[in-house]
Amino acid sequence: MNFVKPIVEDWVLGQVVPYTEAYDPYVYTVIPAKVVKRTVEDEALRAQVLKMYRSGKAHSPHDYAPDSLQHKLWAALMRMNQIKKFKRYVWDTGGKQADVD
Repeated sequence: MNFVKPIVEDWVLGQVVPYTEAYDPYVYTVIPAKVVKRTVEDEALRAQVLKMYRSGKAHSPHDYAPDSLQHKLWAALMRMNQIKKFKRYVWDTGGKQADVD
């Protein structure tokens, strides 16, 4: 289900939006699969989420087919930056952040 559509219809367009429920599993994410592979410790959960990535049931708000090439490049850089952040703040530190005074 496109969860943004009813929000726009209700709040922006002022339309009455009928009640709807979605039951199919879906992953809304801003991190690449590499981060899931390396960070999620629960094997069953990790396998389930990675399967959703492979089957096309994981989507990022940064990926929108009609976007310009410039925006697509920006989105790719954002994904790479997520890997860089996880490396710096999670993988290299064992998940332990430095104390901030």
